[in-house]
Amino acid sequence: MILALYVLFVSCVNPVFLSASNLINIFRATGFTLIVVVGMTDVLITAGLDLLVGSAFALGAIICGMCASAGWPLPLAIAMGILTGVVFGFVIGGIIVKTGIPPLIVTLGMQYVGRGLVSVLIKDVPIYPLPKAFVTIEQTKVFGIIPIIVPISILLAIAGHIVLSKTVFGRSAYAIGGNQEAAKIPGINIRVYVITATLAAIFGILMASRLGSAEPSTGSGFELKVICGAIIGGISTFGGMGTILGASMGALFMGIVTNSLALMEISAYWQNPVFGIILMAFVLTEKETVRLMAILRSLQQQGIACIYISHKLDEVFKLCDRMILLRDKRWISEYQKPDGYDPTKVIEGMIRRRLDVLYPIIDKQIGGELLRVEPFRVPHPFAYGKSIIQDVSLTLRKGEILGHDISTFSRHRKKCCTN
Repeated sequence: MILALYVLFVSCVNPVFLSASNLINIFRATGFTLIVVVGMTDVLITAGLDLLVGSAFALGAIICGMCASAGWPLPLAIAMGILTGVVFGFVIGGIIVKTGIPPLIVTLGMQYVGRGLVSVLIKDVPIYPLPKAFVTIEQTKVFGIIPIIVPISILLAIAGHIVLSKTVFGRSAYAIGGNQEAAKIPGINIRVYVITATLAAIFGILMASRLGSAEPSTGSGFELKVICGAIIGGISTFGGMGTILGASMGALFMGIVTNSLALMEISAYWQNPVFGIILMAFVLTEKETVRLMAILRSLQQQGIACIYISHKLDEVFKLCDRMILLRDKRWISEYQKPDGYDPTKVIEGMIRRRLDVLYPIIDKQIGGELLRVEPFRVPHPFAYGKSIIQDVSLTLRKGEILGHDISTFSRHRKKCCTN
């Protein structure tokens, strides 16, 4: 509805907006954004974040351009550009999964790494000219009218929709978003970053073909536009919610806004502020979520029946008296409060796999004593006569994990041991 009203408003301001040539321009620009939005949707659904897409975009274009300019066969040059995105995505996903560092930090750091590699490779000098056969790729038109980027982006969006809605990978991605127990599902977090970086590299290659050169500065800030399009399309920043169709509409909305601002003769410098305001307007804040929960509880106390649809198991467990699990639009199982809510059973129903098979419990024997610490104290560096740690004793045995939690500013000391 909002999109339709906005289109009506712009068409009244400038009738050229609905002309055939301008609509083709909108779909062409949207196609480029949509390619990466498909991948960003996967990342956001798993409650992740990827700020690397701009660097993957530039690096894919640069590697492909260098290979093509060096006389490599065109298919091989394109494959090298795509492979660059695959490698970058695999590295990012591996770091996030293996180290537990937040995706924001990892992708932000790798963004600088990617930009640095671009500068090292070409010293910030564009690769120009590119072979004519490469330049004509993006100029190809279907039926002599539709730019090739439009059907490519649509096919990728359809493939993304099928993967998310019909495969175990897609169900696992939704299960991961917001559910800590499901976050242990192996390989999913790595794959979503590989997909996003690969699609960003493909986008960079197609943009280099369109421009006729591989520019080192291209793609700068593009990640924010992609994230904005996905969120506007209904993808939750908390994970586990959204569809490729909604994200596609968000990408189209971004394309329409960009095009309409130009037609209404609004300076391009105002685009980023406009996108920022739109993004904030479309995000449901944590405060609004708490208010929604309070409203539902109030209705429940008044005896009013409610149907609450959510991927957040914590919210469902706290709020609902009965839960029905659907998968692929079909009834799977039903759980009744208070003793029927087993997070493990629910997640297994969501992903159609048994967690005890994925993560078998290994019995380990606790061996003999390896380390004994008698009461000791650590003096406070700034307060004479006081201690940070006082009268602490512990014993560590072979095959044992010992946790010791000490609150610096509390008189209470806690000790826990997990075998």
